Amino acid sequence: MRQVNSTADTLFTNILLTRRWNADHAGVYVLKKPGVESNPYLENPDIETKDGQVYTMKNPALMTREISAYAQREGLFSYHITSLSPINPANTPDDWERAALGRFEQGAPEATQIMDRNGEKVFRLMRPLRYEASCAPCHAKQGYQLNHVAGGISVTLPIERALANIGTSRRLLVVLALAFSALFAFVLDFFTWRLMSQVAEQNVALETLNSQEDE
Repeated sequence: MRQVNSTADTLFTNILLTRRWNADHAGVYVLKKPGVESNPYLENPDIETKDGQVYTMKNPALMTREISAYAQREGLFSYHITSLSPINPANTPDDWERAALGRFEQGAPEATQIMDRNGEKVFRLMRPLRYEASCAPCHAKQGYQLNHVAGGISVTLPIERALANIGTSRRLLVVLALAFSALFAFVLDFFTWRLMSQVAEQNVALETLNSQEDE
């Protein structure tokens, strides 16, 4: 479980750094090929080059969702960027995230929990996102102050395999404990029997000696 927590921590740190790189470059433009949609929540997300090619901006929030979609298709993990006042309805927090965001505003550094999701056990880690100067192009109108908790990112990690391994380990420990107890009982019984045999032999020898002394 420490490994699960460490993995979630690493995933959060990676997406945070990736988002920061994106924000520091004021978004990244990609070629608008078939299937690539513009972000409807950005003002003027598209640019056109002199040769007529159209590029559209991938801001940190959109990039986070798309990376999460890649990971989910591989069955690995998922990210969810969220806020108590989201611009995009897709970023609306669920009940657990909403409670975590409330605690973040009171100073809590993170939230973690194991829960059931879609019939499987998952580990969730969430940490706050604080408003930085690089966030202004997308969020200036929301009136956040620097370093204010503007939202958070939750990491969801499937842990069915980890829990199965824990169950296997527990069963193995029980078997080993029983085997050790049986071995200990056998050894104790064996040495007790040997000791009693030696005591009996010494008693016989002592009685013989006593008889000889009496004679």
